[in-house]
Amino acid sequence: MATIRITGGEWNGRGVHVPATSAVRPTLARVRQSLFGILREEIQDAAVIDCFAGSGVLGFESLSRGAERVSFIERNPKCLAAITESIRSFGAEESCHVIRGDVLHALRAHGEALRGADIAFIDPPYGTVPLRKVVDALGEIGVATLVIEHERREDIQLEGSSYAEARRVDFGQTVLSILRTDRGKA
Repeated sequence: MATIRITGGEWNGRGVHVPATSAVRPTLARVRQSLFGILREEIQDAAVIDCFAGSGVLGFESLSRGAERVSFIERNPKCLAAITESIRSFGAEESCHVIRGDVLHALRAHGEALRGADIAFIDPPYGTVPLRKVVDALGEIGVATLVIEHERREDIQLEGSSYAEARRVDFGQTVLSILRTDRGKA
C-alpha cells in the first residue's frame, strides 16, 4: 500500500495509506496546502465530514491541523481498509468515525449523528455524482462550510440553495469551491 504525506500540523510529513485502486485520486499536496491555509482558523476544534473519502487524506489533514473529529464516508472496501489502517497508525480511534456506504444514503441514515458538523469535504470521482444533491443533503443536517473539489467544467448549480460560493480557487483543471451558509465564517 502506498502513502501520501500530510502537509502540515501535528502529523506533518507522516503518511496516509492509499489503496492500490484507480477509484482514488488523492488531492494534490499543493491543493491541500492552499485549502488548509484558507481554512486555517476554521479547522480548529471543528467537526468534519470527509465525503467520498478515498484515502481519507483531507480528514487526516484536518485532524493534524486541529480538527476535533472527522467522520469518513466511503463505499469502496479497499479505501475503507486504508482509512482504518491510517486511523490505527495515527492512534486516532477516538476522533474518527468511519461510515461505509454511498454518501447520500449515509447522510440520510446517519444525519442526526452528523448534524451540525462545521466543515464537509466533497471530492467525488469527477463527473460521477450530482453535486447539488450532496450539497442539499449536507444543508439538511446543518453543515456550515462545504469544500467541493471538482473539474473546472463542472457547474454546481447553487440557485435556490442555502449555500453561496464564498471563494473559488483554480488549480489548472481542478477547482476548489468553498460554499458557506449564514453559519459559516467569512
